[in-house]
Amino acid sequence: LLGDHLVRFGYDDEQFTSGHAGTTYSGGIYYRYFTARSGRVNGVTVPNTLEYVRVRNFQSSSSSYDVYNTAAYLEDTWQINDNFLVYGGLRMETFDNRNGDDVSFVEANDLIAPRLGMSWDVRGDSTLKVFANAGRYFIPIAANTNIRASGAEVLTEQFFPINGIDPTTGAPIGLGPQIGGTNVNGSLAPPNPASVASNSLEPMYQDEFIIGAQLQLTDIWTAGIRGIRREVRNGVEDFCSHDAITEFVQDQGFADFDGSTIPSCIILNPGRTLDIALDVTGDGDLQSFSIPAGVLGLPDFERSYNAVELFWEANTDAWFFQGSYTWGHSYGNIEGSVNSTLEQDDAGLTQDFDHPLFQDGSYGNLPNDRRHTLKAFGSYNLTDEWRLGGNVLVQSGRPVNCNGFVPLDGLDPDGGDVGSLAFYGASSFYCRSSDGGPQVLTNRGDFGRTPWIYTLDLSAAYQPEYAQGLTFQVDIFNLLNSHRVTEYSEQGDLLRADESVSLNFLNDVNYQAPRSVRFSVRYEF
Repeated sequence: LLGDHLVRFGYDDEQFTSGHAGTTYSGGIYYRYFTARSGRVNGVTVPNTLEYVRVRNFQSSSSSYDVYNTAAYLEDTWQINDNFLVYGGLRMETFDNRNGDDVSFVEANDLIAPRLGMSWDVRGDSTLKVFANAGRYFIPIAANTNIRASGAEVLTEQFFPINGIDPTTGAPIGLGPQIGGTNVNGSLAPPNPASVASNSLEPMYQDEFIIGAQLQLTDIWTAGIRGIRREVRNGVEDFCSHDAITEFVQDQGFADFDGSTIPSCIILNPGRTLDIALDVTGDGDLQSFSIPAGVLGLPDFERSYNAVELFWEANTDAWFFQGSYTWGHSYGNIEGSVNSTLEQDDAGLTQDFDHPLFQDGSYGNLPNDRRHTLKAFGSYNLTDEWRLGGNVLVQSGRPVNCNGFVPLDGLDPDGGDVGSLAFYGASSFYCRSSDGGPQVLTNRGDFGRTPWIYTLDLSAAYQPEYAQGLTFQVDIFNLLNSHRVTEYSEQGDLLRADESVSLNFLNDVNYQAPRSVRFSVRYEF
């Protein structure tokens, strides 16, 4: 404490170690059987009733992966006068992600994140407050990225006609000639750490701005309003397509360069130049290349959130009540480190920027865009020993998409992207109509929204005076047993191999959790 200044500082040092056991399919191979529906399997014309098998093999390596994060911060809170307070600070961060051999493949040093804020007691009697703050927040790369990007894994896929299925082993009988080519995704050779990420990679960060005011209405009631703006200024994702990089390197005079030697996925800043070191001659020596963003065909990483929140609170000796209404809008071309639409929790390695085709139609209202949210909760002390409480949530629905397979017709049939993209599920915005028509490009959120949800929870607690610290409580969640739909099936295409559509498209998938009751006993000492 230095006069009118309160100075705080600190230092963080974190190490995360993630172990990963190598995996493979049980039995070493995965068979799945189908009957052709559309006369096409794996890009080849076949009889419409052909019985065939899809044969997949998968392997990944075992290792241990470390992430080192450090940070130091300095903050000054300055009480300029009785009515006005200003605070500012700087946070300096360092991120270090390492592969299974303890070699760094992503490293960022001396990242500076500024923070600034103020609070103004307008009338000088604490009945009207105006406040604002701004800050930058860096987001480290998840340890999951170490495992998936710097480790080794490979998936292969083949299709064959069959004469039957062995009733004992489940293996196919009488494999016919292979249908189409072999699809390959990945490699069992761990990538060179110098080639896993862009050498000019900038960490992901988000800027946040908040401004608001709070007013005392009566002796017990206060209310306020705040505006919120959040925007990702720089995003980080993985890029898993090789054809554009291969063609660029070959055009630089390395006509014999083999694109299959490129790491399965490369960590980069979408929409920025990719600076990458590659072994283009096969002799183990790396050469550096700066590949313009236009060559890769990726747009910028875009995610923004705007909101206006109204909030209120009342407090007495017998009861309190608090609530808020938020109008919010979340939009862009990627949700963030995960993909809720696909339920893909592969932090930092979603499919959103794996290939430019996944970005077609992607800009719009994001999966967590719930435009209206009303929250209210409170409690009432019946006696010194009995307390009642309640919680209300009213929220508008989330956007609904139509997801289908990325089209492969326009890609180089001799390139590596065709075989790699063949493994992706129905996860792009190219989608077939429900009547089995041709694929068309849809846009994010074209198919409406899920319904509004309404939830009421109640609780009762007994705190006997004869045993201070003891609480008996019962909570009833979703008292009215609301069962609104929270998720629809957004898969429009069913199978890539025979170009069929899903009859489950827009059918219910998930609902609100049903009414439940929880009894608890707690003792605090």
